[in-house]
Amino acid sequence: METQKESEEKGDFCFLANVKTFLSNFDMQQEEYWLGGMLGVMGFYFTTLKTGIPSVVNGRSDEFEGLYAHFVEYLKEPLVTERFTGKEEALARAGALLRAGMVPMMWMDEYYLPLAYNYGKNHLWVMAVIQKEIEASFEIFNNEKRIMQKEKSEELLFRDGVIEIQYAPSRPGWKYTEKEMAVKGLRQVVDNLRKTSSLEEQYFGIEGMREYKKVFEACRDFNVIYDYFYEMNRGGGLYKTRRNLHLFLQELEKRWPSREGQACASLYAELEEKWTKITNLTFKLSISKDPGLQQRIGKRLEEAILLEEQGIEQMEELMKALI
Repeated sequence: METQKESEEKGDFCFLANVKTFLSNFDMQQEEYWLGGMLGVMGFYFTTLKTGIPSVVNGRSDEFEGLYAHFVEYLKEPLVTERFTGKEEALARAGALLRAGMVPMMWMDEYYLPLAYNYGKNHLWVMAVIQKEIEASFEIFNNEKRIMQKEKSEELLFRDGVIEIQYAPSRPGWKYTEKEMAVKGLRQVVDNLRKTSSLEEQYFGIEGMREYKKVFEACRDFNVIYDYFYEMNRGGGLYKTRRNLHLFLQELEKRWPSREGQACASLYAELEEKWTKITNLTFKLSISKDPGLQQRIGKRLEEAILLEEQGIEQMEELMKALI
């Protein structure tokens, strides 16, 4: 394989940007919205737990490990996984793979990754792409170029006493057709939205949206309201995940036209617009502290939730049309 391509392209959602960067080395380029659709990224998650990042509200429904497992399951050829109990051995292996033209990836805890969103705030494990070795450091890609200092990488890389490297010895290819992956992705989104919570202070899917609406309407701390806005406005937030699903559904309608596909794309265009407006109004509320505006946002949340419920039914119909 040729020397890997170095990516500088920042995406909306870092997990998808990292996967896209990895795939680009095998001429398996995919748009971020298509990857997100076929992997079933979209959902809803809300927690009132104190995690270091306040008031998490996002439009996806799984930790990165779960999303990564979906991605790996789609590959025709499995990735090679190597585990190391010594840092020097692991870093030497990563360098050797780069020199051999491979594309190594390593799990990293963003809490210890300078400039990452979770740096010093929250322990979030991500699979970053290793792009280049530069004497005492590696150039990595985690939604943008970062530098990982070898000397300071123990806490960043070790999980339960092990450092893990994954790579593809050759072009992995896809196990399924594009239509099959699209249907699997839609099924995952439906499951995400129907997911119920068995965890204290953590809420998923439609159930989570209703819990968020209740907490939002009762909230009088406008710093927390701003936190809600900030989280909703991120790459994994409500309107960007709905925008990407809208784009995915539009692409499905182009490739395999159907009445069901057209209806589904139209509904998610409306949801994209509604969540964009809710996000912007939430920011406005954090400044104005207007109780009347808070009530109006609550009504908009109810409208969006009802549309999300309709979206589940329409995606079910679309899957039947595609199969």
